Amino acid sequence: MTETSNNGDPLKADEEAVAVLRNPAPHHDYLIEWAGDAPGGNGLKVRYVPDRDVITRHGWVELIDTLPAENAEAVAVALLGKLDDLLLARWIEVSVFTETGHRVVIEDRQPGWHNDKFLGRLSPL
Repeated sequence: MTETSNNGDPLKADEEAVAVLRNPAPHHDYLIEWAGDAPGGNGLKVRYVPDRDVITRHGWVELIDTLPAENAEAVAVALLGKLDDLLLARWIEVSVFTETGHRVVIEDRQPGWHNDKFLGRLSPL
């Protein structure tokens, strides 16, 4: 499989390229989860059902480094926007949480994609 940047071209060395791979099983709904720490001390958890692409470990680390060191709401909105543009996921959920117990959860899904039985089996973030 070839790694690509967010514009579909071979992975570039520039700072804006984030490593993704083509979804190896586009005909199946399956869950991918990532977790990490964002700038500013916010914790992150992302869950998504891929469609076109999946993010690589290297891409995830690069993506976290581009996030603002701001409040949890700004981080959640920024991360969701970047992942929406990058992956074209069927469904995506972003959770940002602070050491003080503040948590922001935001989600998006493609119009027309509905697999409520699948999503219903997921534990809440």
